[in-house]
Amino acid sequence: MSDPREKRELQLASEASQPSRSLVDGYVAELAARRLQLQDDLALYRSKLVDLNQLDPLDFTGLGKLYRAHVSHIEVLLDEFDGADALP
Repeated sequence: MSDPREKRELQLASEASQPSRSLVDGYVAELAARRLQLQDDLALYRSKLVDLNQLDPLDFTGLGKLYRAHVSHIEVLLDEFDGADALP
């Protein structure tokens, strides 16, 4: 790569990709924050289910059904995150 034109082309390509790299880095940070929030939500709803099982074991309020639906949905979302992490 002793040709100065090749060096300049690589430099221009690198400079052009910098905004894209910044955008991708921003999305990576946002996705990491969303994943952490989902993990926190999952822990919260699992805790609520434990409490609710003691307070309303027959689920007269219907909250158990609602909380289990939230837990299932969050688990699916986290599985999708984990599957996306495995992509090349």
